[in-house]
Amino acid sequence: MDAGCNRGAAHARLWIALWLLPAIVGCSLSRPSTVWYPPHSPSPAHKESGYVASAEADYSAGIAADEAGDPAAIDYYYAAATGAWPLHVANATVPGDAGSELYRAAVRKLLDAAARFGRFDSTRGITLGDGQQVPVRYFGFLWEPADFRSMLPVGSYASRELTHRYASSGVGVEYVVLTGDVPRRPFTGSKQPLAATAVLEPDSAPTAGGFSLNFYDPSHTAATDTGLPLARDLTAPIAYAATQDTSAWIEDFLDPADNDAGASLRMTVPYQPGTRPLTRLP
Repeated sequence: MDAGCNRGAAHARLWIALWLLPAIVGCSLSRPSTVWYPPHSPSPAHKESGYVASAEADYSAGIAADEAGDPAAIDYYYAAATGAWPLHVANATVPGDAGSELYRAAVRKLLDAAARFGRFDSTRGITLGDGQQVPVRYFGFLWEPADFRSMLPVGSYASRELTHRYASSGVGVEYVVLTGDVPRRPFTGSKQPLAATAVLEPDSAPTAGGFSLNFYDPSHTAATDTGLPLARDLTAPIAYAATQDTSAWIEDFLDPADNDAGASLRMTVPYQPGTRPLTRLP
């Protein structure tokens, strides 16, 4: 009799605890466990001579034009990035190198300004003020240019759930690319994050300006088309996705009928004929 009462009381306490759990933890259930910080764009250091001085002058002019709402900022950022390219190649793996960081900042500003002023097209490239086209090319992606709907430069991030960061230094600027709101491929989700590295580099098929904007899939290649080591961050898309997630899944567990969204499996890359999602081991 006493044992039965004790079991009944234990069960009652368990259900009360589960019922009160959302109230106890409160809004912590809706907070993501990962934080994401955009990269910091350095202020020009105003070196006295050489490539850095010229690139910094263009970078400063680009910021001034950008603040004034002048699309000429695109041309200035392009000039700053191409001017700093030799410094970036020489010191891409040196932490905190001023010339290399100037290149990265100029590329980030260039892509951001080109998108805001409607001068970036994912298939044609960037249009400069004089009508010159900076071509865009893609290397190693299973996704198509039309899937590149928005781009987020990778800064720093922290997560209680990610114990390792798979990244390496090299040329280029690391991005998280998001696909569109409506999936264009079967079994893929909306706003699927994927890793990409943007490199504004001398064009292998020279154009009038001599540079092209090349996007590399860092999960398929560790080097540029000319063999330079590529900057890569393969963990960034996972970290960004985690910032959009919360721990509210426990509410669905406690009250599954309260969520109308159907559970499903999604692929993180487009389907490739001849591949299997799972392989049975012998």
